[in-house]
Amino acid sequence: MENLFQPEISFAQASDALWRHKGKALLAFVLVCSAAAFYLSTAKRVYESEAKLYVRVGRESVSLDPSATTGQVVTLTDSREGEVNAIEQLLVSRQLAEQVVDKLGPDTIFGRKTGGSANWSPKQAIKDALEKLEPYNLNPLKVYDIRDKAITTLQKNLRVTAVRKTSIVTVAYSADDPDTARDVVETLIDQAQGEHLRINRTKGSHDFFEKKESQLRGDLEALEAQLRDLKNESGFAELTTQRQLLLQRISSIKGQLLDTEADLSSATAEVKAREAELARIPELVTAEETTGQPETPENQMRTKLFDLEVLERGLATRQTDESPQLIAVREQIKQAKSIVGDEGVKTQTTKSLNKVRQESELALSARQSQMASLEAKQIALTRHLDEARAELRAFNQTEIQIAQLQRSIDLAAGQYGKYSEFVEQTRIDQELQNAKISSLNFMQRPSHSITPVNPKPLQVIAGGFVLACIASGGIVFLAERRRLSLLPPAGPPTESMQPEPARQPAPAREREPVEESASIAAMTLRRSEATPSLPR
Repeated sequence: MENLFQPEISFAQASDALWRHKGKALLAFVLVCSAAAFYLSTAKRVYESEAKLYVRVGRESVSLDPSATTGQVVTLTDSREGEVNAIEQLLVSRQLAEQVVDKLGPDTIFGRKTGGSANWSPKQAIKDALEKLEPYNLNPLKVYDIRDKAITTLQKNLRVTAVRKTSIVTVAYSADDPDTARDVVETLIDQAQGEHLRINRTKGSHDFFEKKESQLRGDLEALEAQLRDLKNESGFAELTTQRQLLLQRISSIKGQLLDTEADLSSATAEVKAREAELARIPELVTAEETTGQPETPENQMRTKLFDLEVLERGLATRQTDESPQLIAVREQIKQAKSIVGDEGVKTQTTKSLNKVRQESELALSARQSQMASLEAKQIALTRHLDEARAELRAFNQTEIQIAQLQRSIDLAAGQYGKYSEFVEQTRIDQELQNAKISSLNFMQRPSHSITPVNPKPLQVIAGGFVLACIASGGIVFLAERRRLSLLPPAGPPTESMQPEPARQPAPAREREPVEESASIAAMTLRRSEATPSLPR
């Protein structure tokens, strides 16, 4: 039965195997080190440009777009970490990569100099050979669009990292040229600032609010023109003042009308009383009566009649025919004429006009005139009061129309002011976007270092040395394993291996092969019995 136990290899045995195959180990070590040195000397140098962005709290991150505030507003809580992550995704987006490629060109991304001749390389030779297979669609390295390849290369070499629990985003790009790396980072961040402003704003909001503001301004001007025309037609400028003046005017007319009605009632009563009193007062009273005297001559009577006629003519020039005094004088003339025709009387009586009646008639005439004026005043005041009340009704109707127009103007002015503010906000946002004034600020400008980041000499040398040691050990292990596999298998000692009788010592030249064969056989026997086998 085979013994599966394999004793550990001692240091001496490993040293013997290493020394035995030292040439092979040295050759492997030198080859691996040479390959590492060749890679270090021929590898493409890679340069990196790094920038740090500080995402500060800006207008585009804390303010709402005006289109989001036209209705009811719901408060939403967005953490700073979410905003930083969104900016990180923006920096690695394909759209941003397309903009950078379109601005710099695919040749800049690939590191090719414009107008320069392409140097020969094995990779280029393989590409040229595979291009012959393109008609058969068998070229695995076929480039369908140089722009897409440049975009893929840019995204592959771009590294964007958001530092946890901070507002800092690190942007790094690796390229074959330090200037290219710096230009790509600068262009990327420049485009990202513009895109950050764009995605935080609603497209077309400025045009919408500007159009709406113009429409509201036209509506407001039309309402103001209607209000102006209504005030011009109605003659009402200041409603409160004019209402107060109109009410004062109506109150004054009412007061005057009441006073006039009271005066008219008083004058009417007085006229009625004087008329009743005047009816009881005689027109003539006896001024003188003489008895026991002889009859007066006829000529005296005629003289009296003449005097009355003179008086009647005088009164006729000053008074109307309806005047009581004139009527009385004419009655006296009539009586005097009748007396002149009578025969003589025994008693002589002299009569004259009643002064009391005359005064009453004058007072009555004055009150009648006053009553007529009061009646005319009452009619005028009543007409003025009706006109004032009609004006008040028209004022009330106009006031309602003015109030409605004013309310519409206030609403339109409020809407116009609101949309004017929205237009100003969107204009500011548009100006910020055009000027690319973003909350993404450089904490560190894109670096420009001529020290390549890859390959790294120390790491390549250390890795080559380690690989050389591993390769040397592996070569020694394989060589020793092959050597042991070529040895004859171990078995019981045969007759040929048993000790022979003593012989005469042979010459030195004949003794060396014999000793060598004996040593090999003995070594083989020892290895099969005591020396552990190497792992298979």
